[in-house]
Amino acid sequence: YIESNDPSLPIFLEMKKRIHDGESYNNVITSLRARKRKGFREAFNKFLRYYTQDEEKPLTEAVKPNRKGKSRTVQEMNSFGKIDFIHDPLIPEGSITLLCGDAGIGKSYIALFLGSVIADGSEFLGSKTKKKNVLFVDLESSLPLLNTRIQSIGIKSENIFFYTESLNFLMKEDISELKNEILATEAGFCVIDSLMDIIPGINENDSGAMNQVFSALRNLVKQTGCSFLIIHHVNKANGD
Repeated sequence: YIESNDPSLPIFLEMKKRIHDGESYNNVITSLRARKRKGFREAFNKFLRYYTQDEEKPLTEAVKPNRKGKSRTVQEMNSFGKIDFIHDPLIPEGSITLLCGDAGIGKSYIALFLGSVIADGSEFLGSKTKKKNVLFVDLESSLPLLNTRIQSIGIKSENIFFYTESLNFLMKEDISELKNEILATEAGFCVIDSLMDIIPGINENDSGAMNQVFSALRNLVKQTGCSFLIIHHVNKANGD
């Protein structure tokens, strides 16, 4: 770098000379920055990387700061462990997962079947699941329809529970009601069918309202350790 014709080199050499002559580092940098000379930023970056008072030649590596930064090494990150999965790779532990698609394609059946599989700890799509108590919140189906689906799938597990009361996630007492139900059933996996039924009258494209809903869901995950699968229907309004 010193032997190059880089336009930032004169600024770099001025930094070096003034600091060698005893001027404080802060004064040198502040005055050069104030002059707004072209090439200052590159010279400054080169100076931070290569220059020390003990070495006249450029170093091959950056000078390591004495202060411990807030960033973490790979080894330090390893102490945090890895994500556990209820079903790898679809359902992480402590997660909120969205099952989204057009109406009438079988999302409720898939979610109900997945819930029964997790309640038994058996396989789904060729991968094992971690056995959990399951709370299936069905806010759309009538009780006869829900029972018909249960019978058609052949669900017999005693580890899956069905909640069919109304819920409004814009009301704190309803969120507390779901929390109590999760704790009472010791559920580790909860299906909500569907998103629109827990936010009556709210546009799902309203970011403020949706942030409130998912903030409440995240709090439930933290408070109960339960993972959520939320069913959402795609609306094709205005041709979108």
